[in-house]
Parts: sequence; structure tokens; C-alpha cells
Amino acid sequence: MERLLHLLLSMKLLTMSYQMTKMTMQHTRRKMMKLMT
Repeated sequence: MERLLHLLLSMKLLTMSYQMTKMTMQHTRRKMMKLMT
């Protein structure tokens, strides 16, 4: 039971970090595009 909870938590953390990275990447790309034009 405890193990399962831990797994769920780590999965959630991974998803959150992935979303954060995605957002940051999009933001950076947008900045780059602005600089390029």
C-alpha cells in the first residue's frame, strides 16, 4: 500500500516537472522567435 502511494506520488511529480519543462520550452522558443524577427 505504501509502495503504491509512493509510486503515485513520484508519477505525479514527474508529470508536473514534465509540464513545467514543456511550458518553459515554449516560452523560450517564443522569446527566440521574437529575437530572430
